[in-house]
Formats: sequence, C-alpha cells, structure tokens
Amino acid sequence: MEKVPGGMLEESHVLDGVMLNKDVVHPGMRRRIENPRILLLDCPLEYKKAESQTNLELNKESDFEAVLRQEEDFIKNLCDSIIKHRPDIVCTEKGVADLTQHYLAKAGISVLRRLRKTDNNRIARATGATICNVPEEIKEEDIGTRCGLFEVRKISDEYFAFMEKCTEPKACTILLRGASKDVLNEIERNLLDAMSVVRNIVFDPRIVPGGGATEMAIATVSRQAHGADLFCVFSLFFFFFFFSLLFACGCTFPSLSCFPFFFLCPDENLSCASYEAFVAL
Repeated sequence: MEKVPGGMLEESHVLDGVMLNKDVVHPGMRRRIENPRILLLDCPLEYKKAESQTNLELNKESDFEAVLRQEEDFIKNLCDSIIKHRPDIVCTEKGVADLTQHYLAKAGISVLRRLRKTDNNRIARATGATICNVPEEIKEEDIGTRCGLFEVRKISDEYFAFMEKCTEPKACTILLRGASKDVLNEIERNLLDAMSVVRNIVFDPRIVPGGGATEMAIATVSRQAHGADLFCVFSLFFFFFFFSLLFACGCTFPSLSCFPFFFLCPDENLSCASYEAFVAL
C-alpha cells in the first residue's frame, strides 16, 4: 500500500502489479519497457570489499594499476554473467558500482538498487521471477516474464517505478491519493478495516449481526404481528424489559433514567387500552 500525498481521493486505485518508490540508477537507462524480462538479485553489483582492514604494499605505479585492473575485471565478469541472460530490468537489494551502471546501461538494461526485502518478494510474486543470490548461477527460469509494462513516472516531486499489466499476479499495490498525510492515514485505517472484514468472511463465511441489526429485525416482525402473535411479542418484551430493569437496579444505576421511553409512541397495531396499560407499567 503506497500513500502519495496530493491529488484527489478518486485517483486511488488498485494496480495489476507493483509500484516502488525508486528510479533507475543511470540517466541513460530506459524508463519505459513493454513486456520486460526482470531479474531479481539480493547481492551487491560491485567488487567485494574486505570485511576487515586490508593493507596493500605497492612498490611502483604499475602495482596500483594492477589492483584497479583486477577490480575492473571482476565487475566486467559480473556484468557479463548478467547480460548473457538478456534481462531488461535488474533489481537488487544491495548497491551498484558506477562501473556496473556503465556496462549495464550500455547493454540496454535498467537497474533499480537498494530495494527492501519485502518489495523484492512482492515483485517476485507479481512477475514470476526468482530471487538469485549469485549472478553466476542465474538460470533462464529465474527470469520473470509476466510483467506487461515497466515505466518510471513522476508523481508530485518523487519518481515511482510501476510494473503493471502483470499476468495472474499474486501480489499487487494499492495506490492511495489524498490532500495530506493525515487524510491518507485515515483512508488507510478505513481500508484496512474493510479488508479485514472481507478476509474474515472469506475464511469463515458466517456473520454475527451487530450495531442494532437484531433489534431492528425483531421490531420489524413485531410491527407485523396480530392476535396471538402480538401477545407473544408483548410477553417477550416484558420479560427482557423487566430483566434489564432489575439488572440495572442491582448495578446501582437509576432505574428509570436508564430506559428512554421514546419507543412507547402509539402504533397503529396497538389498541388504546393496551397502550395506556403499557404506559402505566
């Protein structure tokens, strides 16, 4: 669920795909791709850095050039292992080196970096891709091909990446628009309540009426009662009325002030004698 301040409430809608608050990492990369091939990674696309302090002894200038050449060769092999599978979009949870951006942009591949783990999982469920740990072990079936359109759009002052028109997506994004963050937070709370109700009905299709629904149904039936049925309705009402009255007195509540008598208005189904006797009670 993405909340974007600005715009009208009517602009809120459910996407047939996912939406991320991300932009491509290189200005030369494509921002709109139809039927893209999507590759998901959870590893950095940069040369490995030592976990502890590393000392290098360089005696001459060529030694420094050799170290830089090793880093460039590592990046080049990393990019080659990705490019050979011909993806259109690469999404990674880690960083992307500048040299990696150059090679992938030259190959026509758009890159999104530093994605959250949850966002990467949602993309995988929507596009059918598999998250890979090592670029050298990528397989053809790991590429997601169920996305119909990838596009980067600017909303307000931020850029958002849309992956829409997915075929049978198992994840989606709800885009909420509103005047301010407070309005969006209130809309989100109401929407979560409604979704929880639908979820409970799907898993357990039984409903407990509330909010006075039971009382309204009994009142509707009682207005249609005649003869012996009317006597049964009165008997049932007196039972619950006096039971509630005794319960209120036992709880030290004022007995009469707790029960408004607005429901004692004459009804066309009640005779005057019955009504007067009812008021007297």
